[in-house]
Amino acid sequence: MSAMYERLKDQRRLFADWSDRIAAGAYPREAPRRPAGLERNLVLTLWDGAARRAAAATRPRPTAGIPRSTPTAWCTGRSRAATSSPGSIPRTNAVGEITIPSNAPKTGETLEPSPYWGTEEIWLRASDPRSVEMDQRGRLWVSARIRAAADQPAFCRAGSSNAFARNYPMNQSGRQVAMYDPATRAFSFVDTCFSADHTQFPQ
Repeated sequence: MSAMYERLKDQRRLFADWSDRIAAGAYPREAPRRPAGLERNLVLTLWDGAARRAAAATRPRPTAGIPRSTPTAWCTGRSRAATSSPGSIPRTNAVGEITIPSNAPKTGETLEPSPYWGTEEIWLRASDPRSVEMDQRGRLWVSARIRAAADQPAFCRAGSSNAFARNYPMNQSGRQVAMYDPATRAFSFVDTCFSADHTQFPQ
């Protein structure tokens, strides 16, 4: 997804400069008009993602009779982002960060200087979490690197007695699955043969 962005080369600085100008106050000073009519039915709320370089995650899945469109259904829970698991508790405006344990070697080394961050290693990470989903018990499921890609379990490889491996052996997987239980503050891990990506539960 970053291929087009990388092609901009040094022009990528334009995005950072634009953000910095806004942070410094370069935005309209006139208050926008208040919504009227049907516009009043839409409410958008934005929270910071707890980390300067993180992207926020949401919980789109309806559960236990609570429809997708209910904005307050999960305001006491935590949302997670795709980098180092930062999160927020909207009801109290609290933010924090949880490190996902990983035995995987670090990846994301900077190959060329960033037009904004220079040579700072802002993407070097081990677990590299992605695509968080919350189940009906409030547990967080995320695809993450819990080991090296080549450290594939024997039951995934050719020669295994596993029926799936006999038909479709896999010698490596990029990401596996991690589950975080806020009640115990503990992680559990699922070592998958395939590379996990977007964590989603059936609707």
